[in-house]
Amino acid sequence: MKKFKALLGTLITLTILSCSSDSNDSESNDPIVGEWFYVKLVEINNNTTYESFPDNCELQTSQVFNSNGNYSFMFYGIPENSSNCEVLNESISGDWGILNNSYDINYIYQDNITNEQFDSNEYIEYQSREIFIQNDTLNIRYNFSDGHSSNSQFVK
Repeated sequence: MKKFKALLGTLITLTILSCSSDSNDSESNDPIVGEWFYVKLVEINNNTTYESFPDNCELQTSQVFNSNGNYSFMFYGIPENSSNCEVLNESISGDWGILNNSYDINYIYQDNITNEQFDSNEYIEYQSREIFIQNDTLNIRYNFSDGHSSNSQFVK
């Protein structure tokens, strides 16, 4: 559960800046386009590195970057009082683009049970965020003001 909360916290704080949803030829050929599956969370705190890996159910968690600039995120897990892997009752959808030569995401988070929503520009916990692809791995790294960092990793 702690692993899931860390992932959820990381994913909920996905963005600070908005970006254009207009598609163009460079986005349609962009290496970020496609479905990316969660494979690892790396946290660094007080110069100590912690790695956590998703269980078989959480491996289905994915982010989709479409060539038209649309973005979505699906959380998989085993809810309390259940033993079945399923899509959890949260959803994220929005758009992605390139801002200042870096990837950026703008989205709406919704709890599908309570219908609570917030815009990604309204919820900020981190000092800086980087979204980049390295060695065929999508990395979403957050740096916090207390010095620790969190890096969620995804592969196609």
